[in-house]
Amino acid sequence: MDHAAVNDILKNLPYPVARKADEIAALINEHFVCGIGGEAGSGKSTVVPFIASSVVKGRVIVIQPRRLAAIAVCRRLNELCVGYNTHIEYNAAAASSGTAQAAGRVSGYVVRHEQDVHKTDQVLCVTTGVFLRMIAENPQLPGTGAVILDEIHERSLESDLCWVLAKNAQELHRADLKLIVMSASVGEELLEQAGIREYGWITVSGRLFPVETEYMPARDFADETGFCATAITQACERTDGDLLVFLPGEREIRKVHELLAPLERKGFLILELFGRMNPEDQKKVLQKTADARKIILATNIAQTSLTIEGITCVVDSGLERCVYEYPGEAASSMKTERISDASALQRTGRAGRLEPGVCVRLWDAREKLKSRDIPA
Repeated sequence: MDHAAVNDILKNLPYPVARKADEIAALINEHFVCGIGGEAGSGKSTVVPFIASSVVKGRVIVIQPRRLAAIAVCRRLNELCVGYNTHIEYNAAAASSGTAQAAGRVSGYVVRHEQDVHKTDQVLCVTTGVFLRMIAENPQLPGTGAVILDEIHERSLESDLCWVLAKNAQELHRADLKLIVMSASVGEELLEQAGIREYGWITVSGRLFPVETEYMPARDFADETGFCATAITQACERTDGDLLVFLPGEREIRKVHELLAPLERKGFLILELFGRMNPEDQKKVLQKTADARKIILATNIAQTSLTIEGITCVVDSGLERCVYEYPGEAASSMKTERISDASALQRTGRAGRLEPGVCVRLWDAREKLKSRDIPA
């Protein structure tokens, strides 16, 4: 993509990262390993793939930790290019048609059991598992100019392996390959810990809209799901938009859904979002609803890189379900744990994307959280 043309798109975007487009382009151009830091809502996932594609030769691969995030980022990139052809030059006829296909798409995606890819796509959004299969089949990553690892603070064995294999590809086969990491909560120390001596880093401050954080610790409720349902009901009464609720797992989601039946009778649309759902059902949370307020009950699948229009309030249980692997024993276990500070910041950032928001945290403000996630 032409850098001037990309800037033409970005100049109308309100994201803080878009205002640093020239600096980020220079950073990517000058370094083969670089990082972009910025809080949730700053526009990293949307803006940086555009900038990278204007600097490098070849396709830009964007790695997301979750399938829904990969699809959402892909769709957002294409939405921004409506009115432009495949070379990101303005096309009046395409703009008047109002269709992404006529306007010229720039991004495709590949996730498990689903893909939408065209040979002219300049950005490809994938999950960690898909990238691992790609690089296993061809370690040289032919035709790829840059690899972006988004949400690197969400540590997992798969994401760490993606980083190691991408770095190996650069060192052994592709000296021209650019590696870009992005995070809302960790900085240069992550690259230093990985032994990277030469790299560039930029931190972009600010988010689109402010988010007020409140704490509502569960003191008098033996049943945490009951307390969560009460917090949701109270939040509905004092906010006007849609709500996104973070719960540890499917069992808690279904229980809270049952407890919110009175709100459904009042016209609220309650949607569930967890990993084992049918992909088409997962996508329903991204659809606009003009005639009903939404309450989305989700696991951490909704924690990163998702802009769900209408969300003005986040209710965060502060819990997540973690899987622990024991390779020597060929066994695993699942535990419910308190989230990290990095995850709490990510969840807060789901509000304040399109207007000022509020985040209600269901734990005591004095509680000290671990700084970030560690691979199990």
